[in-house]
Amino acid sequence: MKYIRELEGLRGIMALWVVLGHVLAALPPLFGSLPNNLYNSYPVQVFIILSGFVIFSMLDRGPQSYPRYIIGRAFRILPVYWVALLISIVSLPLATEILHASPHGVATDGRIQIIEIAQSNLFFHILAHIPLLQGVLPTSVLPYASLTLVGQAWSLTVEWQFYLVAPLLFLMLTSLGRVSARIAVISIAAVCWIVSPYMESGFLGNNLPMFCAGFLSYFAFKNFLQKSSQQELISVAVLSIAFTLVFLRDFSAPLIIWIITFLSIVSARFSGSSNVIGSILSTRIVTYLGRISYPLYMIHMQVLFASMWLSNTLELSESARIVAIPVIGVVASIAAADIFHRVVEVPFHELGRRISTNPLTRRNGLDAA
Repeated sequence: MKYIRELEGLRGIMALWVVLGHVLAALPPLFGSLPNNLYNSYPVQVFIILSGFVIFSMLDRGPQSYPRYIIGRAFRILPVYWVALLISIVSLPLATEILHASPHGVATDGRIQIIEIAQSNLFFHILAHIPLLQGVLPTSVLPYASLTLVGQAWSLTVEWQFYLVAPLLFLMLTSLGRVSARIAVISIAAVCWIVSPYMESGFLGNNLPMFCAGFLSYFAFKNFLQKSSQQELISVAVLSIAFTLVFLRDFSAPLIIWIITFLSIVSARFSGSSNVIGSILSTRIVTYLGRISYPLYMIHMQVLFASMWLSNTLELSESARIVAIPVIGVVASIAAADIFHRVVEVPFHELGRRISTNPLTRRNGLDAA
């Protein structure tokens, strides 16, 4: 499948939404009944849907060895994550001081509690975080493991778990004509249903509906949507939204965001006529945010703490903080993400590509698609 520019733009807007929510949560209540975090779990769920779509489209390009596939994925996400993890571990004591010294924000108590939980069992939290598998630990084994150290990485451990099993899922879902594949799919769903209540938000099983929405969107795109008329796409959108509101209430907001955006993109791409959503997602600034969205997502909390420290040092008034922390936090996060993108993300991604295309890597291992 060809590169879809608008999906990168969507990723950029979702990343900015997360950053704004986390930054504003450092402040006192601002919007009455609207939470300061701006419901920023929604864009994270849209990220998960996007991953389901993108990974299945990548696996559908043709056979590749599993080592080649997983090396490429590892070099894509682990270097930036490990740098963010190291910064977070080193700055834990300072982060606690900053939170205690700052005026009370809506997320302050929760952030202090999470840091204290991490510090009380730091070695095991670090041990769980290094391989990015903190999300597979039951609550009874290491409480809040998904949220300690690098809190926003709870969704990253979910994605990493998905990357590890995605080739198997793809193989099963494209072989449903076989009885064994059907049994395997039902068995996996049953295991996730049984285990999920004992796990935290970072467990793959608790997020499978979003991944399903992504890879089912890919199959629909491949086999039906790109051949449909604009009127048929509108009908699909209306029926999908209605189904979501009735049967998938807990996931309705991110799914509706995805349905409207994705079908608008598909409509514009294959009808040849632009629409408002596609035009916005294709703008230079939005696609730029998409390119740096991963480091932006991973390092913005450390930048937020730095902006809070600066506000404390300058002894800004509460009204000045309400302006300074969001402005400094967002602008500095984008600047830092740009640096991380150029210095860490891109070089290691290219290194992973060279390693994964090595003849030895191509020959060895199981097919990933």
